[in-house]
Amino acid sequence: MKFRTTILLLFLSTYAYSQDDKFKNLETKIIQLEEKNATANKMIWELKKESDLINNQIKLAMVKMNADLMRAQELQAQNESAMNLALDEFETKFKEQNETFSFVQNQLDKKFNTQLILLSVFMIIFIIIVFVLTRTVGNKAYSQNQANWNSFQEYILRKQTP
Repeated sequence: MKFRTTILLLFLSTYAYSQDDKFKNLETKIIQLEEKNATANKMIWELKKESDLINNQIKLAMVKMNADLMRAQELQAQNESAMNLALDEFETKFKEQNETFSFVQNQLDKKFNTQLILLSVFMIIFIIIVFVLTRTVGNKAYSQNQANWNSFQEYILRKQTP
């Protein structure tokens, strides 16, 4: 039994020693894991900090983009309003120009018609005057010719009667 006890003690001490060695290995691994955990926690904290910073930058960028978008929409509305006013003014001027053109065209048509009527009247008067003058001159020439013929006949008759 002594022998067994000795062997048992021997194995127990070896076993205890090997347990002690395993315990030290486990302690080392625990320390390494704690260091890795601390490093991972630090990295997580840094990533969270960076994430918060990026989220804040995104929020600021969105606020700025919304402000820029609002300004752009206001500017577009102003431009559209100005364009509508310009188009309305152009339409008004175009209508006025068309009215003026129609008025001038009517005046020119009236003037042309008046000139055409006056030309026709003057042509008729000219034809009448030419006709009257021709007739008057023809009658006067006929009278003159008749008088000359009568005078010639008298002259011949006087010459024949001695």
